[in-house]
Amino acid sequence: RDQASEAARLEAYGESLDSQGQERLIARTLELMEDQQQANSVETLALLPQLSLGDLEHGIDFHQAQATEIDGRELLVSELNTDHISYIEIGFDISCLPSKYLPWLDLFGSIVTEIGTSKMDYMHFAREIGTCTGGFSHNFQCHVKKGGKGDFRPILWFQMKCLPEYQERAMQLLSEVFSDLSLQDRVHIQEIVVRDFAWTEHGAQSEGYNLPTALAFAQISKAGACNEMVSGVTNYRSSKELAHNYPQHEDAFLAGLKEMASAIFNRNNLTFSITANEQEVSTFTKLCGGLITALPDTALTKQELILPKLPKHEALITSAEVVYAVQGGNLLPEGKGYNGHFEVLKTYLSRDYLWNTVRQMGGAYGCFIQFSHISGNFAVISYRDPQVRKTYDSYANMSETIKNLDTPKEVLQQLIIGTYGNFTPLQASAAKGVAARNEYLNGITAEFKQQRIDDIISTTVKDMRSYAEAFASMQANSHRMIIGNRAKIEADKDLFDTLGEL
Repeated sequence: RDQASEAARLEAYGESLDSQGQERLIARTLELMEDQQQANSVETLALLPQLSLGDLEHGIDFHQAQATEIDGRELLVSELNTDHISYIEIGFDISCLPSKYLPWLDLFGSIVTEIGTSKMDYMHFAREIGTCTGGFSHNFQCHVKKGGKGDFRPILWFQMKCLPEYQERAMQLLSEVFSDLSLQDRVHIQEIVVRDFAWTEHGAQSEGYNLPTALAFAQISKAGACNEMVSGVTNYRSSKELAHNYPQHEDAFLAGLKEMASAIFNRNNLTFSITANEQEVSTFTKLCGGLITALPDTALTKQELILPKLPKHEALITSAEVVYAVQGGNLLPEGKGYNGHFEVLKTYLSRDYLWNTVRQMGGAYGCFIQFSHISGNFAVISYRDPQVRKTYDSYANMSETIKNLDTPKEVLQQLIIGTYGNFTPLQASAAKGVAARNEYLNGITAEFKQQRIDDIISTTVKDMRSYAEAFASMQANSHRMIIGNRAKIEADKDLFDTLGEL
């Protein structure tokens, strides 16, 4: 049914009820609402099959990347059984890139992986990539250093995977595209710009929570601000203007791409990472020299990140029928006070408190948390939510809920087991390699991870309650960001400093 026919059906049903029927309906509704607020009893939960804490393994053999150098360039190696597939990652530190180019960085990455070189047009390049590799892609990450007081390395990563017999040719392709990128095919570059924005626009309508989340984190850290410019609202609006008015921006855009390539593709920006078997790792290390020498060795200057000026509480209007309500802040400054106990609390908030208040009683499709234990930045995000004020009220009540938390032993045990599973995932070799790479760059050690596991297993309700004050402090200094339906947002517009079209 569509919305209008459903509303008409409900109205007709309401009119068909006499006064006693209406009273019975109200009574049943109140009974259901009361039942929703009651926690499941220990006896009810005991009917489900479950593990015990005794089933959990304490000592975990965490994989770590091994760091070495090739011609003075950092190389991170994860020697794992990959069935002889090489997962190659070439990273370029973009600290040398002026802030004005950050909104174009994702487009730049797409163009690099598709456009070809002066000797290979994009179709020839695509055939070579398809023949010699299992794919060529890019992504951007800000690697925040643990204990680094907000210091971070912004790296544009290019990923490629290949079989042993194609490894040499795959590395040659990388060398050629990084040293001889062609920007002559104006037609195809415009096609990439328009296509990528169409994907971005669709994502903003269907999975739009990433944009307000990026805005929230941009308020509380430099790394968050950098991410926002690369993949948040700043990027969205820049890409929209470029795609909709490409002819008038074309010359400036192409000139910008040339400057970006000149600044980024420099051997002094390089970081190598590989996940592969021993034999393929050995071959890779011998091939890296060719890529290094293909790149210029000019001196680079780190650019100062120019932070955007953002309203504290912002609403973005789209044509969606629902909203994505975000509230973010710095919960644990520089990660101080973080341990495995917090992760158990996070599991409780996600799977119990927010599930009940925002999803079941509020009607949202879901509600979840994003948290960095390095920076201590925290955001809670509702998914396809019909509510605005009611959801933010639930967020505001988290500190009081934590303060009064009283979880039975049996329930706590299941929270611990669920949390434990998040930190001992079953991963394929490629995923292990990426995780190990990120952990090395972030300064995360196996000892830290083992201590976190020990803390998770030993968590008590008192440990969880100890974070109530931190949540209360964050609430007073948090940022509300929302995206979605105009009518729903305007009904509670006093919650926001600005309302604007996306």
